[in-house]
Amino acid sequence: MIECQNHGHTVTRNEALGGDKRSDKQSNRTQWEGVTLELFRRALPRRIALAAFGIVACTVLIVASAAVRDPVNEFFVALAATVLAAAVAPLVVTVRRRLLRRELAGFFGSELVWKELNLVYPEFVVHDDVMQLLARDNQPLMYDKPDTSAYHQARHIDVERIVASNDIEALLEVASMFKDVDEDISTFATDGRAFEKCELSFISFGLTSNDCTFMYLDKHREKKLFEIIELSGGEVSLRLADSREFRNTADADCSVIVRYAPEKDVSGRRWFLVAGLGPRGTPAAARFLVKNWRVLRKTVGDEKNFCVVVQTSVANIKLVRGHVIYAP
Repeated sequence: MIECQNHGHTVTRNEALGGDKRSDKQSNRTQWEGVTLELFRRALPRRIALAAFGIVACTVLIVASAAVRDPVNEFFVALAATVLAAAVAPLVVTVRRRLLRRELAGFFGSELVWKELNLVYPEFVVHDDVMQLLARDNQPLMYDKPDTSAYHQARHIDVERIVASNDIEALLEVASMFKDVDEDISTFATDGRAFEKCELSFISFGLTSNDCTFMYLDKHREKKLFEIIELSGGEVSLRLADSREFRNTADADCSVIVRYAPEKDVSGRRWFLVAGLGPRGTPAAARFLVKNWRVLRKTVGDEKNFCVVVQTSVANIKLVRGHVIYAP
């Protein structure tokens, strides 16, 4: 039985994924959003006061410039423009961040934007059979550098856990989208840690490698938007709930983006899956999400669960070959 620690109470995996809802969960704006709004309200009057001072100072300097001759008047005009820009810029930045945050909160959910941006990547350990084989022959665990390295040689590295570079690439791509809102909002977590927290919003990266994928499929078993079909040779395909099936081809890689509201009585909670059927697919899905989240928002709105299948060129993963949106 897999267990999950939640607020000092141990619950089973089934309870964590589909257990009873707490009656006291808020459906309105959450407490952390209120705190952020309060901070914004405190900062805004100072920004407005500074902008007003800049406008007054700019006006005084321009009036003064009319009473003097060149080149002194040109200096006054230039100084007025500088003062105005310096005074108004903080207000513009504050308002811009506020508007962007409201947009992001609509699409990604208030928990991710106002509380904590949980970016979840899968981690791996070396299989026990491999470790036993090495121990039997008294051999250390060795790693090698890629052929592109100038110092290509086997070496021993103290690595207890392993992560895939394509998942981290996708994670950083999505994290960059939120940097203009709050540089300290992002939290990087392993898929195991995300499951332990149980009640949270997250954006996960990786398909079959990430436990969050199977947690979603478990949770949404009866009405899941897609399922993973195992093929020969270790490959997989995606089958949507409407029976359409997608797989990698010689020319295009497939990836999927899913938004799911796991608990209807927690209005701001969202699970996002960003995953590819191959190593190139996950970064391609992340780029598609970063560039097209506003388009997706206009198409599906803020409340619907949806699944987007993205097909990208093998030759150039920045080139989108096509995408399919499924939002029942």
